[in-house]
Amino acid sequence: MRNMVDQLAKPVATTPELEAWMQLTDLTMAAVSDHAVQIGDVEVEPFRRRLQESIDALKSRPTPAQVLVAAGSLSQAIMNYSGQTQRRVDFLLGESRSLINMLLTHLAETPVASEVSVRALGEAVLPARERAAHADAEGSRTSRAD
Repeated sequence: MRNMVDQLAKPVATTPELEAWMQLTDLTMAAVSDHAVQIGDVEVEPFRRRLQESIDALKSRPTPAQVLVAAGSLSQAIMNYSGQTQRRVDFLLGESRSLINMLLTHLAETPVASEVSVRALGEAVLPARERAAHADAEGSRTSRAD
């Protein structure tokens, strides 16, 4: 066990293959950092800084142990940012759908609204299950009005 720990603590001699992998890692992480999606309140700058710190640490001939630590840190940063971004997208999508449902309900209740236009708008922007729920609600309103 001690021998394995000692091996992880020693810098690795470079080879052309190792250099190529290090360059690939550097370019990949730079691309992830440069093209990170920013949506609303999701903080992109701290994410970019964390990636850059890890990239910089890998440029100075790291030991295998340092590479493993950097890999874990990079992986965690990417997973956290991805989760934040996905939650924000899901929230915004839900909010948009709510607004569209409110608009469709208002249009359906407005006497001058064209039923064909309202149905076309609903088909264009709402998933099938939400269109069905909206149609059910519209049907119950129509039957009550009769």
